[in-house]
Amino acid sequence: DTAIASFVGEATIDATVSSSISAAGAEAMKVVVLAGTFASDTVVRISVKAFSGGSVKGGGTVASRVLTFFFDKPAVRSILVGIEPSVRRRQLGTDLFTHWLNKFTNEWTIVCGEKSVDEETGAIQTVVPTDVLNSDALNPSSGCAAALADDCNGDGGQFALFRLSSDACSAEAPTTGGGGLSGGAIAGIVIGAIVGIAVIVGVVWWSVQDQKRQQQYYQASDANSPFNRDSINNQPPARAQFVVASPQGSPVDPNQVRLSAGSPPPRGYTQ
Repeated sequence: DTAIASFVGEATIDATVSSSISAAGAEAMKVVVLAGTFASDTVVRISVKAFSGGSVKGGGTVASRVLTFFFDKPAVRSILVGIEPSVRRRQLGTDLFTHWLNKFTNEWTIVCGEKSVDEETGAIQTVVPTDVLNSDALNPSSGCAAALADDCNGDGGQFALFRLSSDACSAEAPTTGGGGLSGGAIAGIVIGAIVGIAVIVGVVWWSVQDQKRQQQYYQASDANSPFNRDSINNQPPARAQFVVASPQGSPVDPNQVRLSAGSPPPRGYTQ
C-alpha cells in the first residue's frame, strides 16, 4: 500500500507524495490528495464552519457542516473529499450527496462522482473532478453573488452534504454549467448516424448485386436451353413424308400427290 502523509488544518504538501489533510477537531472532515494531483508543492488548508445559506437545485436539505478547502495550484487529478453528516440515520428513498458552492450564483451544485461511506465515521467520501476543483466559480476573489460579498476573497471552495432523492444523480449531468448535450451524447449521436448510413448503403449495394446475379443467371439459362428463340428460328421446317400406293398396287410417284394441310389422304391410298 502507498503511504499517505497526514496533516491537520494546513500544510505544504509534496507533489510526489499522497497526503490526507483533515480539519482541526473534525478528523472525519478531510481531503485526500494523491501524488501527482498538483504539478508542484502546494499549500493546502482545511477548515469547517456552519452552513450559512444558498439555494439547492432539486430542493435538497443540508445534512452537514461546510468544509472549506483551499489550494493554491491548479489540480491535474481528482481529489477525494470526505464530509461527516450531521445525522447518520438513513431515510427511505433518499441519499446523501456532496455539493460544491457556486459563488457566482450562490447555488449548491451536486457532485455526481464515485462515492463511498467510511464505516467508522460515517463520512461520505466523494471523488471531486478537476472541472469542479479548477472552476472559476469555486474560489473567486471577485464577482461573487451579493449574499457572499464577505466570502469572496479567494480563501477556498466550499463543500457540504445535502439529502436528496436516491436517483438525484441519474437525472443530473455532471457539469459545472452551460447547456446543451454532453460530449458523450454528441459522440453517441454521430456514431449512431454513421452506423445507420452504413447499414442503408449495405442494403442498397446487396440489392443491386442480387439483381445483377439474377439477370446473369437467366441469361446463361436462355443461352444453354435447346428451346431458346434463336435455336428454334434456325431449325429447318419439318417435312411430312408419305408412302403412297395405288389401289391396284402400282407404284405412284409421291411428288404427284399433293395434300393440303389438315386434309385426309385420298380414298384408296394408304399412308
